[in-house]
Amino acid sequence: MPISRAPLTTTHPHGYVLVREDRTLGLLRISKNASTESKVRLDCRDWIAFDQFDGPSVAFLREPYSRFLSSIPETMLRVTHFQIEDPSRKDRVVAPEDVYRELC
Repeated sequence: MPISRAPLTTTHPHGYVLVREDRTLGLLRISKNASTESKVRLDCRDWIAFDQFDGPSVAFLREPYSRFLSSIPETMLRVTHFQIEDPSRKDRVVAPEDVYRELC
């Protein structure tokens, strides 16, 4: 999957749709909206650019308040106050040390 810029996320690349191998369905992944479960159940595995897919696509939406609340524990597990030099660790959330100490 060629991406011209560094993705903002490692599991939901912007500008791409996750499709079935036979290209009969696309899944627009939205964080904290059953995206992992949907990917598995719909058997969508391949990332392709939006403009390269003209088949039907689905997305799942969730009530925003509960979606936001469910993101807090996951984000807290990724918080650190150390600078991450490893480019593969883009899932880390770096906070100033004083903020980190208050949160954790």
